[in-house]
Amino acid sequence: AKLHAVETSGSNSYIFAASTATDSGSYKMVISTSGSVGIGTTGPGSILHLKTDSSFGGALRIFRKTTDGEVTIGFNSKATGTGNWVMGIGGWGNTDDFVIGGGGGDARLLIENNTGNVGIGTTGPLSKFDVMDGSITVRGANAGLVFENSSRVISSETASGLGAGIRVSTNIYIVGFSSAARYYGDGSALSGV
Repeated sequence: AKLHAVETSGSNSYIFAASTATDSGSYKMVISTSGSVGIGTTGPGSILHLKTDSSFGGALRIFRKTTDGEVTIGFNSKATGTGNWVMGIGGWGNTDDFVIGGGGGDARLLIENNTGNVGIGTTGPLSKFDVMDGSITVRGANAGLVFENSSRVISSETASGLGAGIRVSTNIYIVGFSSAARYYGDGSALSGV
């Protein structure tokens, strides 16, 4: 098979087609008159438009060529080079971990490759979800948090029945009170608090 570049007078400047003898083979890549590139499509809708039915390993794959290291994609909303974000694998020295970071020069969100732990504001999450130097806000009409382990059973409830609050099916320990020990246990000592 050969790869042919065909200049056209229509909407596409150049069409790259795979064909054994003629230029009428299936189109593989198009560069439009506006400079947009289409791979798998003859009508690119943006500067780079990829179209495929295959999702094994990702429609777009980026690899390091010879040495292990960072593989990221950068985004910048300003022509001056400020306001940038980076996402990918290995950014900021976090080998094999997926990171999203901003112009501040650090990872804002990290997913550890080995554990699956998620860190926000930390590159060393200690649990499945670890937020450093910040708080978590849960809001809305049916906002609530449910903590449950596999050995405790909570009677079934609908999401709307939860209302606002926290439902805990394990022991709870609330810190920051002089009589904190009173709050530890199965919840029976919470009456009248």
